This record gives sequence, structure tokens and C-alpha cells, in this order.
Amino acid sequence: MRSSRARLLSALAAGLLGAVPAVPARAALAADVPAPVVAYDFDADDPAGTVIADRSGNGLDGTLVNGSTAAVVDGSGGGHALQLPGGASTSTGAYVSLPRAVLDGRTDLTVSVRVRWDGTAAPWQWIYALGQDNTRFLFTTPYSGDGRVQTGVWAPGATGVDIKGYGPLPADAWKTLTVTLDTAADRVTSYLDGAQITSGATTVSAADLLPTSGDVAGFIGKSFFPDPLFDGAVDDFRVYGAALTAEQVAAAAGVTPPTVTGISATTFDVRTTIGTAPALPATVRAQYSDGYDRDLPITWAAVDSAQYAQRGTFEVTGTAAGRAVTATVTVIREGEMTIDLSKSTGAFHGGASGTLYGLYGAGVPTNNLIEGMHLRTVSTKAQDGPQHPGADALEVVQPLADSTDGDVYIYMTDIYRGFPYEWPGSTPQEKLDGYKAKIATQVDQVKTLDPKYQDNVVFVPFNEP
Repeated sequence: MRSSRARLLSALAAGLLGAVPAVPARAALAADVPAPVVAYDFDADDPAGTVIADRSGNGLDGTLVNGSTAAVVDGSGGGHALQLPGGASTSTGAYVSLPRAVLDGRTDLTVSVRVRWDGTAAPWQWIYALGQDNTRFLFTTPYSGDGRVQTGVWAPGATGVDIKGYGPLPADAWKTLTVTLDTAADRVTSYLDGAQITSGATTVSAADLLPTSGDVAGFIGKSFFPDPLFDGAVDDFRVYGAALTAEQVAAAAGVTPPTVTGISATTFDVRTTIGTAPALPATVRAQYSDGYDRDLPITWAAVDSAQYAQRGTFEVTGTAAGRAVTATVTVIREGEMTIDLSKSTGAFHGGASGTLYGLYGAGVPTNNLIEGMHLRTVSTKAQDGPQHPGADALEVVQPLADSTDGDVYIYMTDIYRGFPYEWPGSTPQEKLDGYKAKIATQVDQVKTLDPKYQDNVVFVPFNEP
């Protein structure tokens, strides 16, 4: 946070040491945080111009596009910020173009930006886009298609991933979003105000994002897709040529990270097969003091291979932010199914809409079960058809109609076995006539039903051979 005290110290240092590049205050909060490749603080930038000054000392100035629609506003801790107007991708809304050298020669990355999103519910506003186009990119949006903050990294020939939070970025408040791309760990991790949101596996590196040609390495406030422009204020934006550790991220954010107030679960059930190490959950959903839930990493005790060398059950202990958690691991044989009839599976949640040969006859299954499943359709065979010894249409229509008023769909191809050339008759016409006569018999049988059941039978049309 650029407090007035930090500004005074910076000015004194510049006076004593001579022409020293202005070091962003939040990066200087911890000595082990590396210097950024590029840093924009927007303090001295004029929207009437086109230059966004790089304060890292590397001379990687950005270019302000459509600056007449931008504005200078108060920053998060003194100083200024750049207000971007948003709007359609085809509008004249302002955004910043980044020079190619931001990515040139990089492998790992950390991107950090302090923003105040206006909360406009137009999904896919990219706060920034690093890369070339919509085939290779790293981005963060405050509000994805399902209303959650999301980061994604994708490139041809590599395994990309989208990682999401548990809700949108809090609006109308200054928030610091940080993303690390760690090729040694093959992971991309997102942070909010110095506390990890979530993480995902990827093989994309910064080099994969680099444009094959041209001078641009991405944007601030603009997507590579025809998405809305970012609607909000941007204060500090910086890119590091390394994947910062969690401690470095918290230090570089320049804010006090929120603390864990609770976790959603302390016990977990895990299944594995003999000889296969159990896949213990890496994180648990946790509640934080800022009101935004995050994935909290779990540290598990080592598991001895002898524990899963045979069938059985054992426990593994772990911790999540100092809270004790336990995983109960059940080891089974490959392909084994275990059913414990002494335990309830919980309340029945109906919702099935249809079955194929799902009803066999009166009482199988019971009317109570049919009703509880909310069954609506049954696709089945014709009366006395050859497919199965039961599930004849006219025998299942009554329990279905009594229980749910559903429909029975009869597939008339089930009337005869074999192919059309095997049907009774000496000529194709005789075979077809016999087939139609069989259908007519079925229709006549339906007419003998109680009238209240006749409307529940639907004959599926067939294609004449």
C-alpha cells in the first residue's frame, strides 16, 4: 500500500542515492520479493496521453488506447489509479497495451494487480490478458459465465486449465489479485489479498504465451475474445519473472491477508484399490475473515505403503491452517463393489425422467417406488414381443399411469425377431403387410384397455423397409 509515509521514505532515498528508479512500495515490503519485470502505478500518467510509465526501471512502458474514455481517480492508498469505462469489445473504451518484452525470455510468471471492479454483471470482463490471441493466453476475470472470479491459462500443445473461486470478485472495493505460473510444480495458483483462492495443474509456461510476432504481449482491461472491456479502476499492475511463493505473494500484496475462521469439513472418506496410494484431498473449502471462501491446502501425514497393501480400512491425519483433519481410507480389490445394507443411503431424491425396460410388470417395481422416482416415460417392447420375458407394454402401462400418469413408448421393431427379410411372407409386400397387421393388433389391444390408460400409450413410428 502506498502510504504517505512510504512516499516520504522513497523521496528521501532518491535524494540521498541519486537517480534510483522508483521502486513500488508494496514490492519493497519484503526483502526476498524479487524486483518486478514491469510495474505500472498510474500515478503520473495522463489519460490525455498514450504512455503508461513503467516504474520498474526496465523501460517497459505500456500504451493507453482510447485514453479519452479513461479517467484518473484516487488510488487504493494514496496516489492515483486508472478508471476504465468498460463497454462492448467494439466500443471505444480505454485499455492498456503491453509491450512484447513483458513476456520475452520468461518461463515462470507472477501477475499482480490491484483493482476496484464496478460490479457490472457483464461476464468475461478480462482484467488483463497476457499472450498472443484466443489460442494462447493467461487471464483473470472478476465475473465468469457462472458468476465466479476465474483465472485461465491455455496454449497449443500444453495442458491448460481454468481455476475458479467460490463467487465473483467483491465489487466496489480495492482488491489485490495475484496469479503465479510455476513450471517446476506445473501449477497455476490464484490469490486474493495475499491469501490463496485455488490452484490447478497446467503444463503451460510463459514462453508458450509469447506472441510469435508483433510487439504486443497482451492488454490490461481487454480480452482476446469479443468480451466486454473491464469496467473498474486499476491501481498497481506488475509482472514478475518468477513464481512467487505464498509468503512472497502475501508480502508483495501490501495488505494484511485475511485469516481462516473455519473449514467446511474435518473428516473425509477416501477409497483406493490394493497397491494404489490413496488420493487424499489436497484442499478443503474454508471461510475467511474477509467473507470470501477459498480452497485451504491440507498437509497430510506420510502414508506407509503397507497400509494399502491389502483390503481394509485405515486413517490418515492432517492439518489445515492448524486445524486437525482426518481421512478414513477404505482399500478394496480392483473392480470390487461393497454394499453395507445396515447403513442408510439417506433421503431418496427423485428426479428420474425415464427408463428403458424399467418396468417389468404389475408390482415390479412397486407403485410406491415408481411414484417416488417421479417416472415420466418408459420405453419398452410391444405386447408379447421377443426382447424380454417381461416389460410388455400393456402390462406396465397401468401401474405407470396409476402412479405418475407417465407415458409408455412402444418400439414396434420389437414385435418380430430378426431382420425384415426373416419376417413371415413370400414377398416384401407380404412381409410388410404382416408387420402392419401385427401393429394393428397391438393398437386393438390398446383399445381394450380401460379408457383412462389408453392415452398413456404412444406408438413410435417406424420406417418401412
